[in-house]
Amino acid sequence: MTSHEMRNPLSAILQSADSIVSAFTAIGMPLMGEGLNLSSDVADEIIEAAQIIVLCAQHQKRIVDDILTLSKLDASLLAISPERIQLPSLLRKALKMYEGSLVHAGIDATLCVESSYRELGVECVMLDASRLLQIIINLLTNAIKFTQYSEVRRITIKLGACLERPTGNHHKINFIPIRPGRQSPPVMQAEWGDGEDVYIQIAVSDTGQGLKEEDLSSLFQRFSQASPKTYKQYGGSGLGLFISRELSELLGGQIGVASAAGNTTFAFFVKAKRCDQMQNGKRPSVPRVASLSDEPISYGRKGSMAPASPPEYHGQGPMGSDTLLSEMQAAAGAEVPTTNVPKRALPNGEATHAKSDVLHVLVVEDNMVNQRVMSQQLRRAGCVVHVANHGLECLGFLDNTIFCEAATPLSIILIDLEMPTMDGLTCIRHIRERQTSGRINKHVPVIAVTANARSEQISIAIAAGMDQVVTKPFRIPELMPQMATLVAEIARLKHG
Repeated sequence: MTSHEMRNPLSAILQSADSIVSAFTAIGMPLMGEGLNLSSDVADEIIEAAQIIVLCAQHQKRIVDDILTLSKLDASLLAISPERIQLPSLLRKALKMYEGSLVHAGIDATLCVESSYRELGVECVMLDASRLLQIIINLLTNAIKFTQYSEVRRITIKLGACLERPTGNHHKINFIPIRPGRQSPPVMQAEWGDGEDVYIQIAVSDTGQGLKEEDLSSLFQRFSQASPKTYKQYGGSGLGLFISRELSELLGGQIGVASAAGNTTFAFFVKAKRCDQMQNGKRPSVPRVASLSDEPISYGRKGSMAPASPPEYHGQGPMGSDTLLSEMQAAAGAEVPTTNVPKRALPNGEATHAKSDVLHVLVVEDNMVNQRVMSQQLRRAGCVVHVANHGLECLGFLDNTIFCEAATPLSIILIDLEMPTMDGLTCIRHIRERQTSGRINKHVPVIAVTANARSEQISIAIAAGMDQVVTKPFRIPELMPQMATLVAEIARLKHG
């Protein structure tokens, strides 16, 4: 309940702040010539204030996420859900999430795939991607925080692999001992497959001021930081490293740290299973990424941009964790936008895309603030937007669209779960039933947009018929390519 009530307003805050940045960047300067007497300094101050709002909202989101994870750990409710993933692609995703922050702080970040990983020829592994990513994000967030004021600002993520349980010698790390009685959550052997066991090693090194020997002992404890001075200077909840330790142990591994003046390395390992051959003998859908060469991948060397953080994605079907549009673009060396600043203003929701590329979106949301903010952002991004206040109105609107042999165009539905009259789960079940009966003539792309972030709630939504689930708060610039990819993939499957 608390998580839900926190995420809803945070989503509106993030999207409203994005709208301010977008509007003033696009039309702030022309306004000076239209009698509004808006100086460039004032416009810059407004943009900076909006970006601060975004940063603060993202910080609040991290705290909510940490507390939710902590509550699951305390209740032994944290499930491990292995899936096929390509690790270089996942690490690239983590760096992309923070590219704006890295650029803003002037930090050079590098992803390096070590020879141990390449020599084993690891193509993909069975692993819980969301839990692994949570550890990486915690370590990367800390590295940015402690490096941004250093004279030398550099962060390196190293990916390695081995067949024997790591000892820590490779990175000169002393792993924290596993607590007695620690057991990983039960996972059916069928979920893991029958591939060879492999240990994945990941290290995050930074050139921050380093930690004193006496401070190391207090790390990885609940609500604990290196020292009171650390909290005073950098803030934080003191939960990130504790949660990272818990998750690494749940994934069959350990975590540790080595630090000296001007250099700190946090390293951990987890146990996985190889699955180099995909189902039906197919290789993973994402191309072999550039990081598998000897050249490391670097981030944070380009012009300034607003810090961004993609929405949390959950789903089955056309868009798995390694087939997001941003991931495919990144693997091909293309740029993935992290801000929603248009090249010009979009009066009356004018689209920047060709007509055939315009997304016609139905937003089903009972919270009027969220409905209004989301609609404005989608229109600014070039979408044609319709709204419904609950599931019953959604079904009524759907009857008048191309999915029911009517005239109104519709590309995709974004639907909340908790609504009066008819909730999102009931609505999606009706939609899928109508598809089965033929009343709806083809698959309707539907993404649940919800503040319900628990894994069991997400699983229920997917089982009910949602194509994907995005948890609040989220940002429209990162949701747009996700929607476009889902619509394109469903169209391709239909014609394929």
